[in-house]
Formats: sequence, C-alpha cells, structure tokens
Amino acid sequence: MSSASKPKHDLRSAWGKACPKCGWAEALTVTITCSALLSIDGTEAHGDHEWEHSSDCCCDKCGHNGVVSDFLVSESEEVSP
Repeated sequence: MSSASKPKHDLRSAWGKACPKCGWAEALTVTITCSALLSIDGTEAHGDHEWEHSSDCCCDKCGHNGVVSDFLVSESEEVSP
C-alpha cells in the first residue's frame, strides 16, 4: 500500500510527529501564529494559522517539551522511553 493511500491513524502517519520521550502520537500542543481582529470588545482570531519547525511543542501525555522539529519521527520508527 502506498503512503498516499495509507490511512492516517495518528500524528506519526499524518505528520511524521511523535514524542521523542514517550512515543505518544495522539496529540501534541503546538504554539501557532494567527491573525486576529482587535477591537474594543477584545480579540477574535480569523484566517489561517501557522506553525514552523521552530515553534514550541509539548507532548500532551508526558509533558516533554521542545520545538516541533524535536518531535520528527518516521512512520515506522519506534520510540522507547
């Protein structure tokens, strides 16, 4: 099965990301940049959001943190704590 038609079940297969400490690949918290409308009522985010390899990233399971590029793994790579 080609990777283009392979089902994406976690962040490892969808984005090539997983926690390098515990291997968790279900959810990572990434600091994003987006545009927002600032008014007297507060702010309202709108438009696209962006993140880069240098954006802050944290594992939602074990709390390991670093930058997005620290969480880069291949689909088949197994991470051992």
